[in-house]
Amino acid sequence: NMRPDPAEIALRAMLGEGVSNQGKFGKWNWERVPCSYGNVGFWSGRTKRLDLGSSWVGMVRITGAKGENFLMFSYIRADLSIGSEYLVSTGDIRLLRRFADDAMKYLRPRKKPNKITVNVVGHQPDIVLKADEVENVYLPDGLHQDILAQVDGFFGGKEAYKERDITYKRGFLFTGMPGTGKTMLIRQLIRHVYRKYRVETSYLAVTRKTDADDLRMLFGCASDKKPAMLILEDIESLCQETTLTRSEVLAELDGIKQRSGMLLIATANDPGRIDPALVHRPSRFDRVWTFPVPDLALRTRYIADHFKGIDLAFVHYVAEETEDWTLAYVKE
Repeated sequence: NMRPDPAEIALRAMLGEGVSNQGKFGKWNWERVPCSYGNVGFWSGRTKRLDLGSSWVGMVRITGAKGENFLMFSYIRADLSIGSEYLVSTGDIRLLRRFADDAMKYLRPRKKPNKITVNVVGHQPDIVLKADEVENVYLPDGLHQDILAQVDGFFGGKEAYKERDITYKRGFLFTGMPGTGKTMLIRQLIRHVYRKYRVETSYLAVTRKTDADDLRMLFGCASDKKPAMLILEDIESLCQETTLTRSEVLAELDGIKQRSGMLLIATANDPGRIDPALVHRPSRFDRVWTFPVPDLALRTRYIADHFKGIDLAFVHYVAEETEDWTLAYVKE
């Protein structure tokens, strides 16, 4: 089962574009093996290089430079998905891991310099940010510094968790009205943990189509050997606007398998709609921050920074007239 393995995309596209009977990548060769299932390629509908070709079904023989030899069978699952799992003719897990890693190395797109790719779980394209871009965050100083210190404490303190035999995971919850700076701070944190710790981020925005597989894929992006920051946006919608049940969500948050290497940041515009079972336990979200509507000083600084050349008296006038407005409304 390839989900949520990062090599899934590479294996799904291993046979390349069009219909071919044999090919090569790195030290590995593949060739089609006739079978009653039929040799078919499926086009995803995208034309960008990101997909690296078509998904495929049928049987192929894989051979390696060191005499490796096994069969690999791809098929359409009952949910119509292709490439999330395969049948193979070997039980050598180390061989399969090496093969999958090589496929990812040779077939997945190379990372662009100075670009951060956020792995988006679900059916949306990945998010690309400029690593060196600076975005000002307009939050009370105490709130901003506290969150940054907690993030640094997690990714910089792995050994402390290990010494105390504490599971290496934390959960943060950001709440507040839309436009109070939650998303802006998350973008800053993505850049910060990448530049300082080379930590990658995965992201899931809850929609009506979100299911247990999506949650499983998100949480599977982190491990003790490769910690990650995970973003779960609009958590209040999980049990209300999706087909997910409370038990399914809790099973992923508190499953038998302890999640390690995971810093989970969830956001909620309306904390009153969050199922209490999701937050009233320290092992799920041990810190909760409420992002306030900006005060007069923050509104003044925001207006002065974003609208250069405006008379200072007018800046103060606008700031005073926008009391109880979020910065999103001030900007409009």
